[in-house]
Amino acid sequence: MNRRAFLATGALTTASVLAGCSGSDDGVTLVSLDTVYEWHQNDEAQFIDTRGQLQYNANHIAGAHLSTAPNGVANDPTAEWDHGTKIVAYCDCPHSLALQRGETLIEDGFTDLNALEPGYPAWQEAGYPTESNVVADVAEYDIRGMADPADAGEYVWVSDPDGGQHEVSPVESDGSYQLTFRFADLEDESVLHVETPSYAGEATLEALTEDVVTERTLV
Repeated sequence: MNRRAFLATGALTTASVLAGCSGSDDGVTLVSLDTVYEWHQNDEAQFIDTRGQLQYNANHIAGAHLSTAPNGVANDPTAEWDHGTKIVAYCDCPHSLALQRGETLIEDGFTDLNALEPGYPAWQEAGYPTESNVVADVAEYDIRGMADPADAGEYVWVSDPDGGQHEVSPVESDGSYQLTFRFADLEDESVLHVETPSYAGEATLEALTEDVVTERTLV
């Protein structure tokens, strides 16, 4: 199994992720690590964590609110905010979930949506402020799979049905996909749900990470 472990409250042990350049995607602006950190230090923005509840509990940007992709949570914090509020959304992947949540908020009338371009791992590696609600064993895993090439550009989801954790990755032009995800408190026999545009089902973490995933891998 490809497992890269780190403490929820500590620094990542993987190679450094560089801050990217600013850009835009469907109305959500991709913003560099340095700019987002400056906004955080100057209290210039509200931060939303678009991952799952357990991922948020394990570790998140200091002061960030949970608002999962794509549609938020019950009693979502954004419901109380003015539509002109500067919002920074972030996730691990490095920004697929953040963009999905940002696009939904734009549809709801918000006008200043931003996503942390290099993702939350880069924030942690830089030693910027984080918080944890629980002590958790967080590790990074890789799933490589094949879907239908006709699904290129669509998303593949992996989720932990019990822990409220999820991650996404796009299908490539040849139908392949790679899901790199950081979940808390998993074991080899933990069951995960995988959903592609063409097929969906469940398998153990061990089965999903030991070989290329196809429809036959899932039950």
